[in-house]
Amino acid sequence: MDPIEEVDIAADTTFVLMLEAQRRGHRVLTV
Repeated sequence: MDPIEEVDIAADTTFVLMLEAQRRGHRVLTV
């Protein structure tokens, strides 16, 4: 995944998957 500061939230599928994981109760961590 790109650095979080450079993520295009409208087009990045990894970001969408992380949001869905959070919605389902998972904890998402970035390093």
